[in-house]
Amino acid sequence: MPVNAELKTLLASLTKEVQQNGKSASDMAIQTKREYGKLQNALLLNPHQVDEIIFGRDLYEQCAFLAVKQNDLEAFERQVKQLKVYYRDFTLLLKGQQSPNEHKIMGLYLLYLLASDRIGEFHTELELIGSHDNQFIQNPMLLERALMEGNYASINKSIKQLESQEHYKLFLEMLLQTMRRRIADALARSSHEVTIDFAVKMLYLGSAAELKTFIEKHQAETADMSDASGAGADKWVVDEKSKKLLFREATEVEKVTTYDTISNVIGYATEIERIV
Repeated sequence: MPVNAELKTLLASLTKEVQQNGKSASDMAIQTKREYGKLQNALLLNPHQVDEIIFGRDLYEQCAFLAVKQNDLEAFERQVKQLKVYYRDFTLLLKGQQSPNEHKIMGLYLLYLLASDRIGEFHTELELIGSHDNQFIQNPMLLERALMEGNYASINKSIKQLESQEHYKLFLEMLLQTMRRRIADALARSSHEVTIDFAVKMLYLGSAAELKTFIEKHQAETADMSDASGAGADKWVVDEKSKKLLFREATEVEKVTTYDTISNVIGYATEIERIV
């Protein structure tokens, strides 16, 4: 069964709807996938039908973009897993007909893995990507390097530069939260308290209110992460009276002097003067 005019029209309409953030995009994606499913039966018998393969690749690309716009990370990962078959298994068959969206989508996937703190998977995917010269691949590579080095000032700067790029905002917000969690955990391991102003500055937040919101969310996410001995996670409290962020229930071995605290955190953020 060839890709007929009706199928091409469906995909063209879906593409337009996704680009315009149309309300009918989800329904159109389901309908187009349903019709493409009929083609897939024919592909099992003849896996060399180039037009059908390209159609499927283009369809899943639009579904991936749609998932990002809908903030549906699970759907995005599902679409990328489908697309990796088209990008990697049909390389020779589609030689010279590479999708212009391939690097963008795989770059977004790398950014998603990085923002999810799935560093091992990030490196595995990076190795499977042939060329790293494309800017969409370079962006997450540079961010990963900065994250591993603890160069949070560089990450914060890059986020501001990239946030206007289409489809990036969701993943950059995730990365920012991952970065803040790493810094906050370093602070908690280093001392039983720091000033609110210092915490706000180190976490790249705008106010004590934002700090309080971040901590409430962070503690909710880690509420069930207790060790085998039954010890609970540190309870962090924004004490507005003393203007300090307190780390309760920290073990004595984790507590160090204020001087060491500052030294340790500078080690994570590299050059403290670059934060401002």
